[in-house]
Amino acid sequence: MGKRLLFSIITGAGSVFFKHGLNILLLPILIHTLGVDLFSLYMILIGVQELTLLLDMGFTDAVVKQLASAQGKNDWIEYAEIKKIGHVLFSAISLGVLVFGTVLIPFFPHWFHLAPELHSLAQMALAIILLEGVITLYLTHYKALLLSHCLNHWSNVGDTAFHLIGIGIGVGLLVSGYGLPGLLLARLAGAVVRAGIIMSQTLKVEPDAFWPKSPFNWGRVREMSRLTFHAMMVNFSIIVSHKIDTFVIAFFLPLSAVGAYEIVFRFLGSALQVCIKTCDSIFPLFARMMASSESKASEREKARHLFLRISCFNNFVISILLLVILSFYSELFGFFSAGRIPLETTLPILLLAVPVIWSSAMQIPACYFLYTANRQRYLSVSSLLASFANLALSLILVKPFGIAGVAAGTLIPQFIQHQFSLIYTACVELKIGLKEYITVVYMKVFFITGVGFVTIQWLKPLVFPESHPLISIVIIASLVSGLTSLIWFTWTASRQEKSFFVLNLLRPFEALKVRFESKLSPKKVSISS
Repeated sequence: MGKRLLFSIITGAGSVFFKHGLNILLLPILIHTLGVDLFSLYMILIGVQELTLLLDMGFTDAVVKQLASAQGKNDWIEYAEIKKIGHVLFSAISLGVLVFGTVLIPFFPHWFHLAPELHSLAQMALAIILLEGVITLYLTHYKALLLSHCLNHWSNVGDTAFHLIGIGIGVGLLVSGYGLPGLLLARLAGAVVRAGIIMSQTLKVEPDAFWPKSPFNWGRVREMSRLTFHAMMVNFSIIVSHKIDTFVIAFFLPLSAVGAYEIVFRFLGSALQVCIKTCDSIFPLFARMMASSESKASEREKARHLFLRISCFNNFVISILLLVILSFYSELFGFFSAGRIPLETTLPILLLAVPVIWSSAMQIPACYFLYTANRQRYLSVSSLLASFANLALSLILVKPFGIAGVAAGTLIPQFIQHQFSLIYTACVELKIGLKEYITVVYMKVFFITGVGFVTIQWLKPLVFPESHPLISIVIIASLVSGLTSLIWFTWTASRQEKSFFVLNLLRPFEALKVRFESKLSPKKVSISS
């Protein structure tokens, strides 16, 4: 299990870096080829696709938790029943989203400030992106099964293939004259390939995953309804607080404002996605620990240690990534916006977006723990209050302050909820004092971040004059990330963690050494008399 967790964290981080690296490299090509208005339309379509993934009625987290809990209790009858329920529900939800989305296609262009000549293009693009979203939503069932086995590195491999095809081939079609439809069709092809990879790997560990043979247990559905209701409320709050901003801007402001807002939040959001991906495997671990905590008090202590460790890890990762981005923001933005969006218009958004992204990364372990500790109602109420406050503030501030007002409407309620609701409650549940949390999670990381800042300022005048700015940024970012990672792990890891990491790092080389020595060793020759 430890090896699977380590491999999932590594592949998750690699998948996110690959995905967002390609997406960031795609930005200047998109803006230069499509123009700011069509680029903004593309961002709206991506927002629609992300919305479809949140229309799972809350069953994604509920299924993962129940599967992991059943494994923790070794109740394989319950496990088979939940697997059947997950397959039926995700099939039905995907079909429902497809039908509902098809009905909305004719009305889509009239909701935003789109030129009349773009209406038919917007409708066709929405149909393509809707198919991609439905395929990805159905695939969530198979991802949940892999995640319950801590095999979600195959989901990361599938995601990497999707972005390689969707972005790599999509860019080729885009610059070849096929425009936005060509790019979206390449994404659809990538979604099909991703589905093939994930489903094939799921069938290896769960041969009946495509059609589970267990009977459909309605009693089990009613038992899961409490979890799904609260998860649905959390998803609804995410839609209101994180996804609705784009549509508020598109409705009240010119379409080009969507591009300026999205490019900042998605640029910084790539750092947040690294934390989310690396924490994917932590959710089922919390579920197993809390499922067996009644019989083993030591499991809660393990959950306490895991919560502090992952919180410290997330703080380190998000702090270093944001430090690198902010240190080279003007150079990076000038390149990736293709000079079409003025830098000055994004600076207020950047100032407000940084604490939102940092706080969102810090609340991930708390959110996972509270969900598995049967605090779903608290999670849903807290998230709903924050999301409606977010929506209200965004609607109030969008007119007088423009896109900066929308960003401020996101920052204020989200920061309060993350720091003073979710993290505080998780610490109380795990009996973690304020002093201990600050000492373990913040103190050493902030010092290491300071070392990274000094190193960047020292390397800038040495490296920048000698090479292209982007190459210089990659060199400096790699050196700073490597140095700070080494300091963080050496300073904060326990002896057991260091031994585990070193042994798993050296094991492949030991296997190669044994194989090499076996080839060099002389073969025994039997001599018959």
